Amino acid sequence: MKKAIAILCVSLAALMLFAACQAQPASAPAASALPPERVEELHALSVQFTDYLNTGAIEAAMGRMDETMTTAMDGKLEQTWTQIVGSAGAFVETGAYIGTASDEYAALEMTLVFENASVIQRVVFDSNNQISGLHYRNGAIDNTGED
Repeated sequence: MKKAIAILCVSLAALMLFAACQAQPASAPAASALPPERVEELHALSVQFTDYLNTGAIEAAMGRMDETMTTAMDGKLEQTWTQIVGSAGAFVETGAYIGTASDEYAALEMTLVFENASVIQRVVFDSNNQISGLHYRNGAIDNTGED
């Protein structure tokens, strides 16, 4: 059982690393704050995306992604969510969030609260509000926007 969990964790980490690499080029500039209206827009899109994942609407979630992410995550998005739920327990709610921007990309990091753990979901959006990056890591965004 421990071996299966370790393999699952390594697989999930590799998938998250791949998705994160798709989101930002190696020479990405430092992130900056977003206007509050843009943060709220990205928050709504991120909550919707999470709802799609949680309800099994994988095609709808995939429809929010740009072409590169659609190709990268084809057949893997549902598996990723299933692995997170398998490790952290059932999804409970979304929590605190913070938005940042760099060049033509904007990102929203949001706490996802599960029965047994909290996970930070980072969704990177392009200028057309399509998802161009997705990353999960353990932790939570605190109320001040710092994680």
